Amino acid sequence: MIVRIELVRQIRPEHVVTNVTASKVMSGKIVKINYQWIVKIFGKMVHTNLECTKFIQKGIPYFRLGRSATWRRRAAIQKRVIGSVDFNRSWDEFKNPFGNPEEDYWIGNDPIQQLTKGNDSSLYVSMTLVNGSTLYELYDRFSVSDEAEKYRLFLGGPASGTLGDRMLLPNDKINNLNGMYFTTWDRDNDRHPGHCVFRHGGSGWWYNHCHDACLNGPWDSEIWEQPWDPPIAYGTEVRGTLMMVRRD
Repeated sequence: MIVRIELVRQIRPEHVVTNVTASKVMSGKIVKINYQWIVKIFGKMVHTNLECTKFIQKGIPYFRLGRSATWRRRAAIQKRVIGSVDFNRSWDEFKNPFGNPEEDYWIGNDPIQQLTKGNDSSLYVSMTLVNGSTLYELYDRFSVSDEAEKYRLFLGGPASGTLGDRMLLPNDKINNLNGMYFTTWDRDNDRHPGHCVFRHGGSGWWYNHCHDACLNGPWDSEIWEQPWDPPIAYGTEVRGTLMMVRRD
């Protein structure tokens, strides 16, 4: 089970030592984070320079921690850079991590639930456009319930940033994503009389009736409608996405 992960301090590459053995990794007691950082995992100090690929091959959940002063303790739960990973996946596939942490990946609905339980997490969303500009939105509260509750999404404001809020829309009964259940092609949990996933390329997401924001659509395609609309109407305008959570 994944529990709280906390950044302690950054260290220089020459100070990195490796004491994380394969047996510890396979026991499920180690959570991968970006190399060249000291972190606290399960209340113990761990130094690691193991590379992400070693973990994704073993199917072990991992986190990427950045160096932003504001978002120093953060976990990337979704990332897309080159469109190499297909997000048209089943319910069971979305439960667990898939993809490549250096390029495109989903950290898994079960890990997201563990990261955000307690309702003390924030959400940062950013989208990079074809012109090279990056827009972002920050939500003060973000959490996801467990599988028994269909990974229900809970968002809280205020929301702020350069993207504009397209997820937390209390006056929009059709596109408000707060309180929505996760939907995949084999689990129809949205409010649309049809099946919203099939209208948007089969990608799993928290659909309402459908959405004004969805970061998992078919890459570089007009089938990916309303990635974040406005200002982004089609997936052909997107060259990168990122979702990160931080425990307060």
